[in-house]
Amino acid sequence: WQGPVGRITSILEQRIAAAQNIGKNTYAIVCGPPVMFKFVCDMLIKADLPMQKIFVSLERRMHCGRGKCCRCNIGSTYTCLEGPVFDYWSVMNMKEAI
Repeated sequence: WQGPVGRITSILEQRIAAAQNIGKNTYAIVCGPPVMFKFVCDMLIKADLPMQKIFVSLERRMHCGRGKCCRCNIGSTYTCLEGPVFDYWSVMNMKEAI
């Protein structure tokens, strides 16, 4: 592997600093341990990336994948039927999503 190695927050901090600004065509897709979502998304928001352009994957909540077992629901949202990828704005409005 020739790419960056280390904590994603350190690597992201370097990338954001090198980019100078985040353009209107920039999107971020975040997957990994749920504890990481908040830190990475906060960094992206501070870099002026709108929450609607940050996407997180909640596949860890899925079980049956058909909406029958009701284990993936977050309130009235079923991650297996309506996701598992959601924009961060939507996730912030779902209690207990992350």
